[in-house]
Amino acid sequence: MKTLLLTFILPITFLLATTADEIRKSQKQLQQTTAAQQKASKQLETIVANIKNGEKEIAALEANIDKLTSEYAQMEKQQVALEKEVEQAQQLIQKTAIELEEKQSRFISLFSEQFSMGLALEQTGEPTFASVVSKEVYEQYKIYNTKMLNQLSDDILELEKTQKQKDIDLANAKKTLENIAQKKELLIAQKKKKEQWIAKLNQDEARYQRELKEVANKQNELRSTLAKLNIIQAKEAQEAKRRAKAQQEAIKEEALRKKRLRAQQAAAKKQEQATGKKVDLSTLEASIPSQRVRQINSSYQPHSVYNYRGPKTISPIKGAKVVKRFGTQEDPIYRIKVFNESITLQAPNRDANVASVLNGKVVFAGDSSMLGKVVVVAHDGNMHTVYAGLSKIAPTIQAGARIRQGYVVGKVKSRLIFEATKDSKYIDPLKLLRV
Repeated sequence: MKTLLLTFILPITFLLATTADEIRKSQKQLQQTTAAQQKASKQLETIVANIKNGEKEIAALEANIDKLTSEYAQMEKQQVALEKEVEQAQQLIQKTAIELEEKQSRFISLFSEQFSMGLALEQTGEPTFASVVSKEVYEQYKIYNTKMLNQLSDDILELEKTQKQKDIDLANAKKTLENIAQKKELLIAQKKKKEQWIAKLNQDEARYQRELKEVANKQNELRSTLAKLNIIQAKEAQEAKRRAKAQQEAIKEEALRKKRLRAQQAAAKKQEQATGKKVDLSTLEASIPSQRVRQINSSYQPHSVYNYRGPKTISPIKGAKVVKRFGTQEDPIYRIKVFNESITLQAPNRDANVASVLNGKVVFAGDSSMLGKVVVVAHDGNMHTVYAGLSKIAPTIQAGARIRQGYVVGKVKSRLIFEATKDSKYIDPLKLLRV
């Protein structure tokens, strides 16, 4: 009988030990996964902000480049005429200078001649027929000569005025040409800056894709861990993993489409500059989201959610603000529908207390080497709550400890990730909590 009893007890003992090892292993995975998920979430927020900033900067640069290109095209047309005008102005200034010099010499010569003749006539003694005739001729010549001198004087003033205006025109033309050269340099600099921003945007998008993949992998691990702890169904975890894989493939296609779209937009801009005709960018082949994205979004089914109708309970953080909601959301970069299984609460102050929202039993309390400290509490009715991203765990919170509603499980520096499940299904925490 004793031997028979041992025969039954030993396998049961071994099974319990194996199960305990699996739970400890799952708890460790849960601890590491949730912390990594929190860190990745913060990193994603930064990358998304960088990508959106990059897209805005590129759009602003493109608008500026379009404006500069238009101005430069107009100036290029003026440039040929201006350069010709500068050449003609320089030739006219030289010709005017020669003509002015000749007329000034002639003026001086005529003036000297008139002065000499007048002086000679004044020195003549008794009038003679010849002297009378000479004087009469001189008077007529004087009238003519004076008229010529006045004309020369007017011509000289007009030439000086023309020369001065041409000097001004030449200076203005040279200044305009300098502006054209500066516009060209600015345009080249703006295009180079745009290329740098596009390169940075490509890097940010590649990094974003890596982070999304990492987050998806961590979420899959977390779901697997919860499935091993019988908190969610294994079938649900497998289905979520399949959806995550499809989303990753769609993201790759969408990223390639966005790159192709930028190339097509650049080609369209060149075509506009060459033909002067506006291209409707919405007609570009790459302007339409990829077929895979459309399929995922059209066939998207949300996770299995428990429609909680019970009474609401306290918030884990008094005065907290919801900064990320539960449920279906759209990826801000690739517009793919995703499901968020938790909510993120912003604490009103640093080192805020985090309390259990219901009576229950702590099934996990651990420290992560990365960021998060995690507490998981089991409640009546097969309900579980997860508190992730804690900065401190209360000393009395250990696996197996029974706690009441409002009991402080730890502290949080900034944000808390809160998740709830019932009967292996996720609960919208905002239906459970008074936040």
